[in-house]
Amino acid sequence: MLSNIFVTTQQKNASKASTSQIRKTLALIRRKYMKVVLLSVLMIAYHQSFAQSLTSVDHLAIKKINPCVQFELPDSSKWKLIQDIPPERSKKGIVMFKHKPLIDSQNRPVEPIMAIIYEKLNDTLDVVEYSAGLIGTKNFNLTWHLLGGYPDYSNDPQSAIFKGTYERNSIEHTVFIGYIKRDNFGVEIICDRTSEIVPELDNEMTTFIKSFTISHSCPKNSEN
Repeated sequence: MLSNIFVTTQQKNASKASTSQIRKTLALIRRKYMKVVLLSVLMIAYHQSFAQSLTSVDHLAIKKINPCVQFELPDSSKWKLIQDIPPERSKKGIVMFKHKPLIDSQNRPVEPIMAIIYEKLNDTLDVVEYSAGLIGTKNFNLTWHLLGGYPDYSNDPQSAIFKGTYERNSIEHTVFIGYIKRDNFGVEIICDRTSEIVPELDNEMTTFIKSFTISHSCPKNSEN
């Protein structure tokens, strides 16, 4: 099953991505936006206000995966919730959506996915260490590059967003992978489609990743 690719634990001998490379790129992006910090804060405030208004009008518009982490649900006419597994003991929580079947050039049905993996973490890790420790240990040959983070690709300053490709069963896939780390919560968001299928889905996927927020006032002893 496609979902099995994304929920494997870290492998002992897997090589880790370069934390220095990720940290350097994110630092350059943050310096670039120093002059627009106020505007970015206003954008976040608007996003949170909009999310709250959606929640009050339609309780299905926003989903919380614990008291502190929430995101905007994708269009239910296209995406179906297929997994919603809360974390147990040392296991991670998983939420997964599957797109309605799309037909590729070989007349094969293809079902893009968007998956969320979340967990409690050692709060000494920052988002660079968290993302490098996960993106470098996938059990497929992923070629990736860092897109950026806040504010272009995420509404959370403690984030890193990647785009990559890999091949499975001789079919190339394009993936967007987002990481958010705040205090003792970590969230990994993985959006996967075959590379030839509807590149327009990229906008839906990056919008989905950008909708995630972790409360700044989240108590460290909150339950997942």
